[in-house]
Amino acid sequence: MRLPRQARSRATFDQILAAAEALLRDEGLQGVTVQAILERTGIGAGSFYARFDSHEALLRFMALRFWGEAEVGWAEFLRVDHWKSASVPAIVHAFIGVLVRWNSKYAPELKAHLSHAMAEAEGNLLDEMADVENTVADYLVDLTATRLDEIDTEDPEDRVRLATLQVFSTLRSRIIFARDESTAGISDKALVQELSRAFLLHIGARPT
Repeated sequence: MRLPRQARSRATFDQILAAAEALLRDEGLQGVTVQAILERTGIGAGSFYARFDSHEALLRFMALRFWGEAEVGWAEFLRVDHWKSASVPAIVHAFIGVLVRWNSKYAPELKAHLSHAMAEAEGNLLDEMADVENTVADYLVDLTATRLDEIDTEDPEDRVRLATLQVFSTLRSRIIFARDESTAGISDKALVQELSRAFLLHIGARPT
């Protein structure tokens, strides 16, 4: 992938990405083809390959950008100074509430990027996704480390990390196997409540 330097090239680059992201959301991974992008944007094949060596290079760039933006968003949301007066239950419930809503909003993209990562032979994209999840766990470990009086366990850091990764795993399965709330068997609201309760019980904190 080659980033553009000139304004005109940047406009073409942005067109390609906008079309690819719309196709990904509307039609899934199989809908993101070079031909579909060319038809949607009206640009020539030469302009596409001037920016991306291949269809795979485009998908990889899209995935890395998606996870990179997610990591930036979580870093801002879970900043320590945002939660100075919050209790552990309040932090956990807020985190899981935002995570469930984010998963619902970006379900098509998450499903597509996950499917693509699982099909990648090298496994680098799965590592990228895992890095984001572990980074979020780091933030929650830091937030709870100053509130150990609210947690009744001998190994709070490990408990918080495992609980965080369990939440991500549950929501990943929901994205893969459920089309909507009716097929998931539980509403988003109820899911937030149950995941928060399980998280708090796992780390030895009293649910509110």
